[in-house]
This record gives sequence, C-alpha cells and structure tokens, in this order.
Amino acid sequence: MYVITGQYLPLIKEKVSQATDSVYIISPYITDEVLHILLMDVKAPVVVISSWRKSEFASGIASLSLANKCRENDWEFRIFHDGHKRKLHSKMYVIDDKIFFGSANLTNSGFQLSEHPNYEILTSADMNSNWKAHLDELVSRSQLLDGVLYDFFAEKVGQLPHPEPSQQWKVPPVGLKPSFGEDECIIANDIDVTALLWGIMPPKPTYAELQLYKGEIVPLDLFGCRWGSFRRVLYQQSISRDIVDDLIDEFYDLMIRKYPNDLSNSYREPGGHTECLVWKI
Repeated sequence: MYVITGQYLPLIKEKVSQATDSVYIISPYITDEVLHILLMDVKAPVVVISSWRKSEFASGIASLSLANKCRENDWEFRIFHDGHKRKLHSKMYVIDDKIFFGSANLTNSGFQLSEHPNYEILTSADMNSNWKAHLDELVSRSQLLDGVLYDFFAEKVGQLPHPEPSQQWKVPPVGLKPSFGEDECIIANDIDVTALLWGIMPPKPTYAELQLYKGEIVPLDLFGCRWGSFRRVLYQQSISRDIVDDLIDEFYDLMIRKYPNDLSNSYREPGGHTECLVWKI
C-alpha cells in the first residue's frame, strides 16, 4: 500500500489500459470528459457507479451527458438516486485485482486537472474478501440505468431550472496574521520591530504554486526571508548595527515559539543550510 498525492491520473490510466478482466469506476461525482480521459485506452469491460439525486442535478453536479458517454462506449452505468436511503460516498477505482481509493471524485478538481484543484489523496490495495464484499454491495444496491429509467430522469431534469453559480463569500485572506501582545513587542528606536520584520515575510505558498516546481528546489524567496533581508530592513530604520543581529534572533525565537507548526528558522540549500525564517512546506 502506498499514498498518492500528486498526479495520479497517469498512473491509474496506465493500469486501466492494462486491465484484462474488469474496471469499476465508483465515485459520487463524475464528469464525462475526465471519465473519457481515464478510460481512453480501456479494453476490459467497464462498470461505472455514480450518484444521481435531484439536488445534484439542480446544482449542476450531475448531468445526463455522463449516461450518454457510457452508452456510446457500451459501459455499464449504475446509479444511486433519491430512492436509496443511503448515499454513495465511496471513491474507488478497481482495476482487475488492484483498488485505488481515497478522497478524489472523478472530476477535474478531484483528479488535479483544473487550475486550482482540490487537496486530495489516494492509496491502493489488493483485492481481498472485505473489498470484494464492499464492491459487490455497491453493485447490488445501485440501479442499472436502462432506457426507461434514463427517460424518467431526462423528463425530470428538463423540468428543473437552469443551475445558477453560487456567489463566493468574500472571506479574509488565508494565512497567519500574528497579533503581538504588549509583552511580545520588540522595540528599537521606538519602532515595533516585530511588525516591521513580519511585514516583509511572503505569504505561505499555495499547493498550486508548489506544484509548478515538480520536485525541483523551491526558491527561498517564495516562502521565506533570509537573515540578510531582515538585517537590511532594520538598517533602513537607522537601528544600530551592534544590536541588529540580537533583534533578529529575538524575532526568530518569538515567531517559532508562537507558531511551531507553521514556521522554521532553517532551510537546506545546495552547499549547506541558510539561516532564515520560512514557512514549513
């Protein structure tokens, strides 16, 4: 068993292309374009199980096009709908006797194909009696979408209003915005050094920004400040050189003490470590 947190689509797609017995795609939310990409080279029989509830059609999450894609390719399509008392929540991609499972729905955001994808995780396991029992239960409790049931949903979906995109809430920016108590303020030349030094720290980089480097060294300036950067800021305030390093030391100690899970004061670069304040990434 191993954990997959990055670009897992190529891995699963390769396994799908090698399948000889069967492929099961089980996900509450599936977009037909991502399904097409995943199954582009499949040769084994395919069963797709997804969720088709009124609320999902009303919000635009579910669509009839998924059924059309399955019908075009002769893939079996089974659904959990409002008639089921229990909802489908499993995300499983079963390829012969190998199972990939985790949090990722088969969507652009779930499979890391959008500009700002979800944070997802997948892992894998070999088929055993417990997995087989769960898979059999999902198949038996889902309902095969035949022509009659498709026509029923097509009629009902046609009566729904066109889904409107919800407006995003304007929330404060994500990230630490430390407030310094009176006993934490580091003062020099009547200047609050704590706020001054924190003001030049870059915001914590997003997952999407880090993904651009794909295993390469992430530039320090993206997620931290070197000792010299803090020193220059203090020099600009005409703070005496003989106390500048002591002030930075005190600032580092304060920030690491306040946020031990978010900040670090060392960064490994080619040739050694650099003394700095950085976000843990």
